Amino acid sequence: MKKILSLLFILSMGLTFTFADDLDNLFSDNSIFGAPSSIEEENNDLFKSDDLFSQNDLFTLETTDEVQNTSLFEDLLTSETEISGSYYFNFSTGLNYNLDTKVEPTYFASTNVNSNIELSARPSQDTRFYVDGTLTFPFENEVDDLNTVNVNEEYNFFNIDELFYDFIIDDYFIRVGKQTLNMGVGYFYSPANLLNITSINPLDPEGKQEGPIAIKINKPFENNNLYAYLTMPAASNYLLEDISMAATYETLIGDGEYTISGYYNYDIANDPTKVALTVSSPLYTDVDLIAEFVESYDGSEFNFEGTLGLSIMKDITAFSDTSISLIGQYYYNQDGVKQIGLSQFDSTHQIGMMLSLSTPLDLGFSLSSINIISETTGVLTSNLWYDVSDDFKINLGLTYMYGNQNTIQPSIGFTLGQGDF
Repeated sequence: MKKILSLLFILSMGLTFTFADDLDNLFSDNSIFGAPSSIEEENNDLFKSDDLFSQNDLFTLETTDEVQNTSLFEDLLTSETEISGSYYFNFSTGLNYNLDTKVEPTYFASTNVNSNIELSARPSQDTRFYVDGTLTFPFENEVDDLNTVNVNEEYNFFNIDELFYDFIIDDYFIRVGKQTLNMGVGYFYSPANLLNITSINPLDPEGKQEGPIAIKINKPFENNNLYAYLTMPAASNYLLEDISMAATYETLIGDGEYTISGYYNYDIANDPTKVALTVSSPLYTDVDLIAEFVESYDGSEFNFEGTLGLSIMKDITAFSDTSISLIGQYYYNQDGVKQIGLSQFDSTHQIGMMLSLSTPLDLGFSLSSINIISETTGVLTSNLWYDVSDDFKINLGLTYMYGNQNTIQPSIGFTLGQGDF
């Protein structure tokens, strides 16, 4: 533990003017400095408390001394159709140097074009139709092993992230379709997120998660919410027992939010039954606590997962509009396996940390660390960004991987035309 903390401190002092780009491909053969990660895209408001640990649902409770149910209709009061989204063009270049072999570094460059498009239509005051999709380069079919294109294959450059319809029956709010179902409160890790197809990737915690095809029913009352879920396989034909069921009870006590959830599928051996508890509550001024505890049973044995974390955001009064933010989260998995798409991160004990500084000068800095305690391995990244204008951004970065790999990767990236519409 002392070694990890020492490395983190040394890197934070030595890499003040460095930056790490796309972390999703950190352990692949491809360049890690591809498209800007969502961490970079949201650097100015990364640690806003309203977004960090929210459920991100349509029907958000507004609380005073008592929940006002009429506020649940606020998102459904207009009949307007809205189209919005985001776009960026990014060019990055850098090098990869192995500190163990000390061979000549390899150089690389990459270009990325990406656009997210959202459509929200409200035919009436109590209905809503929503589509969220991602359009990305390259604009071509999948290429097979012979480097040829199969024209019968579906194009892969456009992906539907969410496609659902909202409506109201009496006091029940219903959402049907493909949807992201964020049941947890964690930032780097969220074992209580029982329903999404993909888990949070701690190397890109702000990245999108794929949700299932589902029916969600919400019933609010006083300071509480009840949620019921039915999730279906992404196939045209399936067995009735392939449908999964889940439920969540959510309550507000003081300034804290507490939930208890349950999940069940008939095929318990491959899809274990789970019970989850979550806590999101302020401890002190500018300090918030998050916690998740999950117990699962596959018909033969139990497994426990849990996470504890703190989020701190502090304005620096001596400098106008300058703030410093810190997130730290510990994760434990009893069986030592956590499917997050990176086998190097299958481990019993993990810690994720991120430090961010934002200023009114269009300049920002962040330092992040993912550490596998039981394997003494991990990834340290620092980044520095400067917004030259609304349409031009410069990124400097450095990534250091230690343990099973001992590699350093500096880069420079230029983002052109980035913005929202």
